[in-house]
Amino acid sequence: MTEISDRYRRRAGAMTERIAGVADDAWGVTTPCEGWTATDVVQHLVDTTGMFLGFVGQDPPVGPAVADDPAGASPLPARRCRRSSPTRATGQDERMDPYDVERVHAAMATMDDKLRTPGAFGSEVEPPPDADAQTRLLCFLGRSV
Repeated sequence: MTEISDRYRRRAGAMTERIAGVADDAWGVTTPCEGWTATDVVQHLVDTTGMFLGFVGQDPPVGPAVADDPAGASPLPARRCRRSSPTRATGQDERMDPYDVERVHAAMATMDDKLRTPGAFGSEVEPPPDADAQTRLLCFLGRSV
């Protein structure tokens, strides 16, 4: 295994656990991303993973539609990629691994202005003075925490 595949497995596993923990009546809850529900976040994950599989000539796995079964549909692309936060809206633990937070923040910082496009990330939000690294990352990405 490589560091990248190990990191992907860890992150995908954590996200799959969080998605599995969403209560049946919480899928329509609005997330901190304006206009998005928990179901919309899962659809985004499935679509994006399918897009990346296409980059390497693979078809996304066939399974239930996200609209019909978000928890059942969400792990399918992750499983395929392993082989080759709807959490804030649903009341679950939203903490990311601190190592991942720092890596993501450093990578995203290099794309600062390119991120600020409609449908992607908003303007940076001023973090609270006592903000931890994850809060600073979310504020950098335009999310109010």
